[in-house]
Amino acid sequence: MGLESFDLDAFAAKYAGENRVRHLMYIVEYGINPQHVFENHDKRELVVQLAKDALRLLLSDVEASKTTTVNTTLYRDLTTKFKEYLPLDYHPDVTFVDTATRANAARHERLEQELNSYKSSMIKESIRVQHSPPCFRLS
Repeated sequence: MGLESFDLDAFAAKYAGENRVRHLMYIVEYGINPQHVFENHDKRELVVQLAKDALRLLLSDVEASKTTTVNTTLYRDLTTKFKEYLPLDYHPDVTFVDTATRANAARHERLEQELNSYKSSMIKESIRVQHSPPCFRLS
C-alpha cells in the first residue's frame, strides 16, 4: 500500500477516543518532523500533506468532543506547535478553550463533591458496622 492510496479517514475510523488521538498525533509528528529522509521530493510532499490532513482531523476531533472532557492542553499544543502547517484562515477558537476549561473545572468540582460524599458515607457505614453487635456482622 503506497502513500498515494492511504485513506486517512478509514484509518482514523478504526480508533476512538485516546487511541484515535495518539495515532493521529503519530502521523502528524512523523510527517512534519524534518529529520526523516525520503528518496524523492514527491514522497516528502505526500507525507507532509498527510500530516496536515491528520492535524486538521485531530483538531476537529478535539473540538467535537464537547460531550466528554475536552483536552484543552492538547488543543493549545496543536495550535501553537504546528501553527505553520494549519491553513492561513484557521484561527484557534479562544471561546471554545475558555468554555471547555470552565466545563472541565465544573465537572472536576462535581466529581470531587461526589467522591467526598461517598467517602463520608463509607466512614459512617464503617462506624455503624463497628458499633453493631458481633452476631449481626456475620450476615
